[in-house]
Amino acid sequence: MSDRTRCAGTGTYRVQTAEEEPADLPDVNDLVAELAKDDPLTVTNDELAQLVVDAHQIANAAAARWLALVDEFDQRERWAIDGPAPTLARWLQQECRLTAREAGDVHRLVRALRVLPVTAKTFRAGQISMAHVRAIAPAAEGDEKDARQADPILARSSRWMHPGQVSNVVKTWRRVRAEGPALPAEGSERG
Repeated sequence: MSDRTRCAGTGTYRVQTAEEEPADLPDVNDLVAELAKDDPLTVTNDELAQLVVDAHQIANAAAARWLALVDEFDQRERWAIDGPAPTLARWLQQECRLTAREAGDVHRLVRALRVLPVTAKTFRAGQISMAHVRAIAPAAEGDEKDARQADPILARSSRWMHPGQVSNVVKTWRRVRAEGPALPAEGSERG
């Protein structure tokens, strides 16, 4: 991969590596405009590969921004005023042309991200995708305190796992949490 990264306003993007802590990206509109300046036919193969990664990260950050806007819209209950629609999901179906399943999924993700601030921050930085957030979201169901404790671990591991792996980790975590703490076997000594 090329060492070339770009930062909006400087002619270079700022792409974070998996070792870095998540940080908010510059304005998504600026990044998209900067990305659009590169002609894929005139860049090297390494630069093209980096552009593909950069564009994906920007798309993730844009999706996170959209969910943040939907969250604010939901908290203001604008869906009841602008329509009126009986629910946020129904409003999203009508106004954003989402299927019932997609709209319900968006509402579920918005509620989950309220409980998972580290996941939300990592998503805003473009380091994980909507699919990762979907995989982590079930952790927010149930005990909010437990979810907040697991959040940093799940968000960090999502930066190097694909969404299917994250989903398996969350399922295992939820199963272990439901079973409760393991008790020592009768007759065994603690030590």
